[in-house]
Order: sequence, then structure tokens, then C-alpha cells
Amino acid sequence: MLHRDHAFISLIEAYLKNIRASEDNIADENNTENVESNVISIENPQKVVTRGRPKSASHDKNIVTEKSSKKRGQYTCGLCKQLGHNIATCPHKYVKLIH
Repeated sequence: MLHRDHAFISLIEAYLKNIRASEDNIADENNTENVESNVISIENPQKVVTRGRPKSASHDKNIVTEKSSKKRGQYTCGLCKQLGHNIATCPHKYVKLIH
């Protein structure tokens, strides 16, 4: 400054003080935002949908109760029509085939 204008120098110093104050305010706001952004939010995991029938609605449980509630009858042979065996285990199988 050639003429040493003190009014102009004081005006620039006041302007710089205002700029520094506003920068400090912005820096303080950013620090509080950074502290809030460092907090980790944990949510419940998303449920994975599995394929097929749910295990709680198992069809096997219903079958077991139906089988246990019914009484089975005896086998009837398709060849000799007797009770207690089937055609695969029939003692008269070879006798019928030979005749």
C-alpha cells in the first residue's frame, strides 16, 4: 500500500475475520455430522424364503397318523385266493404252473 490507507486495511482484516469465522462454523457442523455418520445402524437380517413345502407343514406327519389309525387286513393271494400270502410267495405257485 503506497498511501497506507488504514481504513482499507481494517476493512480487509474484518472481511478475513468473517470468512475465518464462517469456515470455523462450517467445520464444526461437518464434525458433528461426521460423529453422527460414524454411528452404525444395525437392522434385522432379511428373511430368506426357502423352496418347497415348509417343514412345519410336513406331509409325512399326516401320513403317519393315517397309517397308525387304520388296521391292515391280511394279504390275499391272487393265484389261490387264500389269506396270509401273496402270489409271489404262494406255496401252490409251482403246483398250478405244472398242471
